[in-house]
Amino acid sequence: MRNSRSGYRELSPDSINQSSTGVFEAEKADVYSKPNTFPLSEYKDVTGFGVGFAAVFGEVLISHPFVVFRRQCQVNSASQSLHLTPFTCFSIFSRITSSQGLTAFWKGLSSSFVVYGLVLGIENLVSELYRLPKEISAHSSLRRVAQHVILKTVAWSFVTPVYAAHMVECVQSEIASDSPGLFDCIKEASRRFWIPKNFFKNSQKLSSTLQGDFSKLKSNQEPKNAFTDVKKAISSRLPITTSRLLPYWTIVGPITFYTVGHYTIKAITSYFLRNYYRNNNSLLGRDDLYNSFYKSRVGDSSELYEGNIDGWNEVAREREETALQATYMGYYTELNVNLWASFLADMILYPLETIVVRLCVQGTRTLVDNLDNGESIVPVMTAYSGMGDIWQESLRSATGLLGLYRGFGALILQYSMHLGFLYGIRYIYEQILYNQSVQQQTIADQNLFSQRQPNHGIQNESNL
Repeated sequence: MRNSRSGYRELSPDSINQSSTGVFEAEKADVYSKPNTFPLSEYKDVTGFGVGFAAVFGEVLISHPFVVFRRQCQVNSASQSLHLTPFTCFSIFSRITSSQGLTAFWKGLSSSFVVYGLVLGIENLVSELYRLPKEISAHSSLRRVAQHVILKTVAWSFVTPVYAAHMVECVQSEIASDSPGLFDCIKEASRRFWIPKNFFKNSQKLSSTLQGDFSKLKSNQEPKNAFTDVKKAISSRLPITTSRLLPYWTIVGPITFYTVGHYTIKAITSYFLRNYYRNNNSLLGRDDLYNSFYKSRVGDSSELYEGNIDGWNEVAREREETALQATYMGYYTELNVNLWASFLADMILYPLETIVVRLCVQGTRTLVDNLDNGESIVPVMTAYSGMGDIWQESLRSATGLLGLYRGFGALILQYSMHLGFLYGIRYIYEQILYNQSVQQQTIADQNLFSQRQPNHGIQNESNL
């Protein structure tokens, strides 16, 4: 509706819209327009960069020490302390840090970037070759979603050996190992495809030898004695193995299932959380913009229609603040969604992660820190054949399935620190926004005072 005196169209709440990403686009609303307004796009870029940097810093740099600690707990199935709560982790943290330095819990950081870089590269390559979608949305069809999951599965199946080497770098002790290079994980990954020398030759020799031993056992012995003799013959003829390193085809299934399952749970959780926050932000954004125009301190709206410059400045400033605040809340909401979705996925798949870590480290002759006292190192001596073997051993152990949750306290501590970091970022940003608002209001008041001073002087001279 247009005003007859000024020609400007009045604002209605129906003209306020919201983008599909949940970020309130105040600058696109059908509102009063004024030339030379606030450069909102530049502040959006700065805000997006700052929040993106905060996401990387929180997910990688802050979380990595706790990831290293919990994986060391998961791999050592013989330790007495389970570290199920964060309170038992502090003393071990301090002892290891005092004896090995601050770098003790930053192991495997470089190889983690190599792993995710390879995943992105393989996804791009496979997507271009086979037309598989790299991104999906809430409106994607089931076929497109299935193709996207297949793309993730193919990428992680290729990166499985490097991921296993990255796991080894994360848990090995700083005392008993040298610092690995940037691409040492790729070299160690090749060992998963290595077949021992003379393996097939020894197998053929073992087969022929056992045939001769079995022929000697054909006598009138009791079945129990015959079985004992066969067992002795097999054990005496078996070739000596120097490593229990699991090959690629044994670990590719568990690792791929864990990584793709983690991604799927995180994506589904993010979808529901994003919809929940989007509805709340929509109402908040509408109220903020409505208040900035109808409940502002400008005074009566007729002043705007008369072309009051001060009123225009006040409306423009409040519009800028509202849009900037809504933009930041959109980014902050995305960080919150990623945080809680990752926590839920880690919590659900924690036993599977324990199994994956143990399979990756087996046979690598790795020495890990003793997390019972934090002052010594212990070897990892296991002989698992697969996921089922670890599951059955956990059922037979004294701790039961609770043993698969070793180091769960470090997971709680990790996300507590991450959540505190996000709240700190929000507090700092709100303080910056508040100080900027006060500064702009002070400048506006000074300009208003300087504009009114000459007018009063002229009026006094005319009265004289």
